[in-house]
Amino acid sequence: MDTIERDIAWLRSQLTVARWHLDAALAAPVGMARRNIDRARQAYEGAREALRDLNLTGEPHEALAKELARVRERLQAAGAEV
Repeated sequence: MDTIERDIAWLRSQLTVARWHLDAALAAPVGMARRNIDRARQAYEGAREALRDLNLTGEPHEALAKELARVRERLQAAGAEV
């Protein structure tokens, strides 16, 4: 596995972590929900920066950008500032 593949795998793992935290926030009490939303936002921000720093073009970039946009929409719906 080369570096770009590892970077893409890491980025995808951050998006998965963000989704997990958002899912957990739905069932959590208010205080815990806010912490989960904040952790999801942090994972999202890491993935966003990684995508910006990766030198991807075409379909791979587009696919990751779409995944990132879906997480951003969920964060915004949860009240996070992104």
